[in-house]
Amino acid sequence: MIIGINASSPVSSGSGPAPDLPTVIGEAFGGGWYIGDIDVAGSYYKIIVAPKSGEADGLRWKTASTSTAGTSSLADGFSNTAAMNSPEHEAASHCIAFSGGGYTDWYMPALDELALFQANLNPSTTLIDEFKTGGSDQLQIGPYYWASTQSSATSAWVKRFGSTFQYGSNKVNTIHPVRPVRRLAFTP
Repeated sequence: MIIGINASSPVSSGSGPAPDLPTVIGEAFGGGWYIGDIDVAGSYYKIIVAPKSGEADGLRWKTASTSTAGTSSLADGFSNTAAMNSPEHEAASHCIAFSGGGYTDWYMPALDELALFQANLNPSTTLIDEFKTGGSDQLQIGPYYWASTQSSATSAWVKRFGSTFQYGSNKVNTIHPVRPVRRLAFTP
């Protein structure tokens, strides 16, 4: 049973019943691709990753190496991103501004949401053609992707998909790509 969708409707659509939720990893859905489920303090969400067109390189997590309140959640990228809704948070601002598929509720994934990328979209192990090496939506293997999760006052988490490595990177680095996600609430 759907308890509600924590998502915007496509900009071009009218009112109507909520869409069925995705069930198959790699299913095209809601402006991107379904990559798995996450539990955020007892609330459950289907996570949709943006297509390659939503990815950005060269953006800083923050323009200064200072703490950002409200960005410590490992699982709740939506709340982390809401706390980063200002021009000084370049990567989060990119995710918030993205409107892929006509949806306007994209955000910067938390570290645990990036773990879904690793588990289901790793180009060397995924079964999803679009995300395999050379696929149209393949994740970059070399660089570490930004998470919305702050690791310290001066660093934020980054995760690499060619391996399981993750670490706290200085927030002013411009070497990490970011790819937006959106989420849809459900009852398991």
